[in-house]
Amino acid sequence: MLKSLFLLTILCLFTCHVTAQEKNSLEPVELPPGVLPLPEPGSGSVVGTVISAENAAFYKEILVPELFRLIRFNSASVDAAKRVKYEIKFDENWEKGTNDLKSYDKKLTPEGGIDFSFPKVRGSLFGDFNTLQADWDLINKADQASASALREALGSKILWNISSSIWSQSLIDYHFRLMWLKDGKAGRNVRGNFLRIYPWMLDPNFKLPQMFREKFGFYYPEPLHGLSWLTFRFQNLDEDIVWAYSPTIQKVRQLTGSNRTDSLITSSFSADDFLGWSGNPLFEKGKVLEKIVTLVPFPNPDIVTLDSTLKPCYKLNNPSGGLASGDGMASAIWNFETPKFVNGADWLPIKAVFVPRVVYKLDVTNKDPYSLYGRQTLYVDAVTMLPVYKVVFDRAGRLWKFVITSFGIAQTQDLSRRSLYPGFEIILDILNKREFVMDFAKIRYCDSYPQDIEINQFDPKKIIP
Repeated sequence: MLKSLFLLTILCLFTCHVTAQEKNSLEPVELPPGVLPLPEPGSGSVVGTVISAENAAFYKEILVPELFRLIRFNSASVDAAKRVKYEIKFDENWEKGTNDLKSYDKKLTPEGGIDFSFPKVRGSLFGDFNTLQADWDLINKADQASASALREALGSKILWNISSSIWSQSLIDYHFRLMWLKDGKAGRNVRGNFLRIYPWMLDPNFKLPQMFREKFGFYYPEPLHGLSWLTFRFQNLDEDIVWAYSPTIQKVRQLTGSNRTDSLITSSFSADDFLGWSGNPLFEKGKVLEKIVTLVPFPNPDIVTLDSTLKPCYKLNNPSGGLASGDGMASAIWNFETPKFVNGADWLPIKAVFVPRVVYKLDVTNKDPYSLYGRQTLYVDAVTMLPVYKVVFDRAGRLWKFVITSFGIAQTQDLSRRSLYPGFEIILDILNKREFVMDFAKIRYCDSYPQDIEINQFDPKKIIP
């Protein structure tokens, strides 16, 4: 009797610990009934359980439909585990900032806009997981008419939380490699640099109503060297302004915000696909459809060290963990490079681990009638508030693209700073039957302007090499 009571007490303590852990970090997430259990992450080539066509039916409930079809019918496989090897949470500074932002009164306008007079701090603009959970609970208790409006309000908050998760980095600088995959190899390989600054976060004296300035361009191969784009995004209802420089004609042309959904350099990748979703929350309307548990990709099962020796900046030279070439780009992280999944799709990430996470599923519509994007389905991690899957339909309602984005967490050695970083991005053009992958290197975040970057560099005249 005493022995049984002792065992029950131990079991209760363990259960209580897991419950508290789930409440704070959602690790590990409880699987729906009937889904086969996943193992703790191990080491080696296969970290967890390989989910393929043979066993996909046993995990269907925790696979988004688009990914399930790829696994069941299109030679895709994923390496899945119970969790990653670190707790998915933010640093104390982020949590404090989130609490400060939560206590500040922020009302959404009928257009989905907000007043940018809130504190300029790192954190989630509309609160953390528990705060949005309260909104979700209200939806479940409301009648049908009220629930629809509440779903739209929560959708807007989530889109703004995505934006605030990114602008909390203040300055983003990374190199990328974009590859066209065909016949088991990269048919084309281009490289470039992406740089986005949030002036109002970097400089307390900055008063212009600009949300960010973004510049990206290509430096390889040589015929593309100098090809670049510059975007200004505003805090009010002004449309994005875009400039493009072409080394072929050696001229700058002004474009519109609608052009951010255009495919770049004959690929199926657009500026609004960067970081999974880089849409403008002022011009895109989100509505929460449901909240589900699904497998989400992480770049690898381990946390990455964030270099803080060059403050005010933090650096990640090779976050994917692969071998690096001369310019720091990672290699051997895709199945076509070093096959991990025999007879598997070329675009499969071989170092990634897919972990069950709670995500919000949003229906997103573009208010811009000239945008190439029609309806989008967006899956957003409920804790990190970052997009992990995006399904794009064109204006005719045809399924166009499926975008898979992976984010990890890096931390400094003293544990004082935790930052999200992009591990990879996969763009599957379903309509045109094309596949693309993107990986990153030399990632840098800065809390204020570093010596090599000034705001005057983000001038239309300065995008000319």
